[in-house]
Amino acid sequence: MQVPAISSRGHQAFDSIVIESGRHELAGVRLSRHQFKFATRNYVGGFWSNHFITEASLKMERSCRMPNIRNTLRPGPGLAWMCPILVMLSFPAAAEPLVPERPWQGEVEFGLVTTRGNTDTDSLNAKAKVVNVRDSWRHTGRIEAVNSATDGVRNAEHYFALLKSDYKLSEISYIFASINYDADRFSGYDYRSALAVGYGRRVVEREDLTLELEAAAGVRQSKLTDASDADNEGIVSGTMHLNWQFTEAAAFGEDLSVEIGQDATITRSRTSLKSTLAANFALKVTVDVEKTSDVPPGIKNTDVVTATTIVYNF
Repeated sequence: MQVPAISSRGHQAFDSIVIESGRHELAGVRLSRHQFKFATRNYVGGFWSNHFITEASLKMERSCRMPNIRNTLRPGPGLAWMCPILVMLSFPAAAEPLVPERPWQGEVEFGLVTTRGNTDTDSLNAKAKVVNVRDSWRHTGRIEAVNSATDGVRNAEHYFALLKSDYKLSEISYIFASINYDADRFSGYDYRSALAVGYGRRVVEREDLTLELEAAAGVRQSKLTDASDADNEGIVSGTMHLNWQFTEAAAFGEDLSVEIGQDATITRSRTSLKSTLAANFALKVTVDVEKTSDVPPGIKNTDVVTATTIVYNF
């Protein structure tokens, strides 16, 4: 059993108090003589997560018996209102939750553009992302598809898939393994796939801003459209994930990765701006840039895709 650690602010009346017990933390703020506001949070999956905030009326008592912690803490009149909570925290029955409140989170994006007249154009952009957090693990999956045709002739066809698993070492650091598959019909390649393991660190963590940096090493397999066999090569990569919630309803994101191999260096950038519309729906504008240092003859080395999509968050 771990004894709760207690700190307080204020004077004899204890205007506020913070109690820590293992991976639990409880904060209480005095609203009036008998009214208090409580907030709890739990350390799950390498991160502190707020669980609930509630107000409660408690009867002021002169004393309470807490055999498990009486040698460490002797509450006086000003602290007696916390007795039931201290007893609850001191028992293993108030166990740590095995999973956060929302172990599954994700978003689905969809954008469609059609024109009819002198030129018939159809363009489809669809993306899905899901994240599962459980204990010290975080699993991420992404699938994306872009298709476009003009006058019945297809001029863009791109598919991308990624699976990634992170294991938290601390609140700010983790190790990970990832695999991705990239197939672009008009890139000169049938497909390119990479498997990598690496280390990541959250270097900035604020309520409105997070920044994660990653470094990895692995292998990449590429197959040219006109080749009979695929080529394998070792790679090293660096990645940056930035998210800035600059207002309650708007967020800016930047994902930048550089994948360096013997045959080619691939740089991918995704810049996004998302604005909440209502409830779980948002409007998102994304600019994707992919640059390959070495490409087959007749193929441009840079692709830029700008998309406006409706996003459903769950």
